[in-house]
Amino acid sequence: MLPELSALVALAFSDAGLAHWELDWLGRTTFVTSSHDFDMADHLAAAVSDNGGTEGLRGVLAVAGVAPDYRPAH
Repeated sequence: MLPELSALVALAFSDAGLAHWELDWLGRTTFVTSSHDFDMADHLAAAVSDNGGTEGLRGVLAVAGVAPDYRPAH
């Protein structure tokens, strides 16, 4: 579940114009955010843990500018 949620959060950041992927000459991709202030690892882990919650993740997304009702376009 964590890889899927991570991908959804990355897509939300990208759709909001807060991040993008860069491709190098070797074909490797790097996800680049416009701010290094958002460390998502702990929030993502808490959201998928047995006793966790999504409050922290939702809060960080809101502060970043992702709409609370965000839905992927594709």
